[in-house]
Amino acid sequence: MNLIPVAKASGVIDDAPPLQLVGMRALELVLSLFGLVALVALIAAGVMYMMAGGDEEQSKSAKRMLGYSILGLSVVLLMLIAIRQLAAMV
Repeated sequence: MNLIPVAKASGVIDDAPPLQLVGMRALELVLSLFGLVALVALIAAGVMYMMAGGDEEQSKSAKRMLGYSILGLSVVLLMLIAIRQLAAMV
């Protein structure tokens, strides 16, 4: 008499995604999160620039932040494109 039903595990390993696919998805997730952070920094830099109110030091800081956030967004986008191209080649 079986009180607890036994789980059938046939085909579980065969149905699992390959490790390469899991790694690519993880990299895309991390890069997407970095892109989101860079986008928030871009918006914050714009708000900081508008709130500078003629203060040269704060305006200069906002412009520097704007440049770095644009650089970060471009790096993230280029890396996403490179990862997707590598995944398509393999």
